[in-house]
Amino acid sequence: MEIFTSADYFEAINKKRQKMLLDLVKFRAVTTDQFRKRYFDGKGNSVNNVLGELRKKGYIKTSLLKGTREGRKGHPYHRITKHGLKILLDHGYEVDEDVENLYLRPQQLKYVLTANDIMMELEPFGWTTLDSRGVKKKYNMDRRSNILGELQAPDGRTFGFYVLEQNADVRTIGRIQGEIKEYQNVINDFIIFAKGESSYDKFLFYGQENEVATGYNIKLISLKVGLELLSQFPFEKEYITWLSECFNFKYKDQLEESERQSFKTLIEFEGEEMYLVDMTYSDLSVARSINNYNISGYRWEKRRLLVPYILDKSFNLIEKSAQSIVVPRKMSS
Repeated sequence: MEIFTSADYFEAINKKRQKMLLDLVKFRAVTTDQFRKRYFDGKGNSVNNVLGELRKKGYIKTSLLKGTREGRKGHPYHRITKHGLKILLDHGYEVDEDVENLYLRPQQLKYVLTANDIMMELEPFGWTTLDSRGVKKKYNMDRRSNILGELQAPDGRTFGFYVLEQNADVRTIGRIQGEIKEYQNVINDFIIFAKGESSYDKFLFYGQENEVATGYNIKLISLKVGLELLSQFPFEKEYITWLSECFNFKYKDQLEESERQSFKTLIEFEGEEMYLVDMTYSDLSVARSINNYNISGYRWEKRRLLVPYILDKSFNLIEKSAQSIVVPRKMSS
């Protein structure tokens, strides 16, 4: 009698293919380029062979994202099928989702794919990520919210995040700023990645007009620079060390929240004790704290502020009167 193996009963796929299918459950949609970077060292056409095999077996379906390549067909992106979910269950994975729950409306796609880019970029550096579905469920947020997810650093710092597309319209910016104010006591800190200077400037202008500063971090930064900083410095202490090397100051202490101090990072610069107040991100809340410190706190604490920044527009969030107690240090871009 012929001896049967498990392969005669169950389809088998290797670990890399299993991980790719799991990504399609986690991220809902993944582009060919994202898979290439994540599993094929960003090189070659092997990714196309593997995706073709998965598609032929009915585990995935592939579509084109319209309008993403001028004069050419759009970028291909992939989604899992019912058969793909079944093969994951057969291999022992607990998959709670069904295909209907993983569906994305066309207008959602580009935002989800951008969010996936950010999460995939940061995860290898120790960041833990949660997509928009997860963060809305975790904090009981409105399903129509614009938030794209949550990023948690290895040292525990946690940020909700948004992305501003090129030349984002005023209504979208207004909704995002409204959400930041509404959920400030739930998520606290936010990062807003901007894809274009126009969107960046609009967020700052309307953020000041609408008094969005919450007392928690509202970190606005370009998408490219933001990903570079977060991937290179997943630990805040590493970032402070790097700044100390750039600007030749000595780190002294990280003050506890309970201490009656206006800022938490104490340094020594050219023999003078100061606070380090980072404005490499255009942070409306930090700018407001600096302005308020000039009015009241400086009178008692007598510590000037060393303020690193990248863009002049970040530094100009600080009022002229407050700039007198600031030692500015511009970083080369």
